[in-house]
Amino acid sequence: MFYQQALFFTLPLLPVLILMLDFSLRGTYDVLAVPLLLPEHVVRDVLLPPSLSPGLLPVPQGVYEQLGLADAVRAADGTPQRLVLLQLGYQSHTGPGAPWMGMRMQSFSEVKLEIPFMRHPKLARSEQPFLFKQTMLFSNPLMSFSSNIFPGARSVYASFRPKKSPATYAPDAAQLEYGVTDWVHAEATQAAAPRAQGMWPAVKDMLNAPWFAERSGSSVIQFIFDDSAAEIAPTLYDVEVKLRMRAWRHPLQKPYSGPEEILLSGQGFRSKMDFTSRSGAAHKFIE
Repeated sequence: MFYQQALFFTLPLLPVLILMLDFSLRGTYDVLAVPLLLPEHVVRDVLLPPSLSPGLLPVPQGVYEQLGLADAVRAADGTPQRLVLLQLGYQSHTGPGAPWMGMRMQSFSEVKLEIPFMRHPKLARSEQPFLFKQTMLFSNPLMSFSSNIFPGARSVYASFRPKKSPATYAPDAAQLEYGVTDWVHAEATQAAAPRAQGMWPAVKDMLNAPWFAERSGSSVIQFIFDDSAAEIAPTLYDVEVKLRMRAWRHPLQKPYSGPEEILLSGQGFRSKMDFTSRSGAAHKFIE
């Protein structure tokens, strides 16, 4: 009788309880986000899984102009270049649920190599662009393991040097260093001026873009960053990056025969912002 009464009074409250038990991710991200150009054939034939290569969508010329990269979309030898985004970050107090639930307990270093302006594989007729997470590197083995399961990303447990960068640097640090053994090394120096005035809005758009990973199925996730009350306001840096390409090569692509390292120069923003997330089926993110 007691259980029947409890059920009678609880059922009407279920919608309220579901709203209260908000399991979207929340946290704080201290990140150096660097838009870079790679040869298009490297993106298509080295980084992407073969099944997704046909999903490369054209990057709007206006985006390249905002990023100050319009004059570099073809290399000096005429090779077409393609936009990628490299995130070098440290997440703190990240986890599911509202703060009062006490589940925001993970802090870890994280690198993400991302390819913007991709067609979602479940939306074959759509031109809606999404962000593709090519590889995620973690200092936390639990995060690496769980990310392989959901969202189904290529996730690797790796060694970071220096540890907890860029969070260990002062908000106004003139120089930053970030490295992951056998994967990537970056050195950054505060920049005197941006290549273009629209750089931060364009970078923020990529940070906030709905994204999918290799085994996400029809699911899409979106991180929403709040720069209105950033602990570290977006600060521009000149960045030199070394990528170890054998490590980044997708396992289903042919063996890599190019240079062991690719050296890249760019400008990126260091910021420290709170974020939340939302997720759903891909078709719900079509504008």
